[in-house]
Amino acid sequence: MRAAMAVAVRSRKLVAKPNAQLEQCSASRALPGGDPALALAAITAWSRLHGLASLEIEGTYTSMGIDAGLLSDAEVTAILTSLGHA
Repeated sequence: MRAAMAVAVRSRKLVAKPNAQLEQCSASRALPGGDPALALAAITAWSRLHGLASLEIEGTYTSMGIDAGLLSDAEVTAILTSLGHA
């Protein structure tokens, strides 16, 4: 829970300053209102899930004795919590 809150706080700090890259990204992908915060949330969530899936495909979690399904569930919950949806 603390990690999710820390991500949300860092995200707000990044978006609090005008960020041309996030604005361009959101505009070029037709995100509602060209919202840089939405672009940041989408990129962050995608990056986290992509990393999780990559490690699962490579068998990293199995070699560590970690249940990737439980880890995936926890990560999705953390992402949703950071976005205020859990």
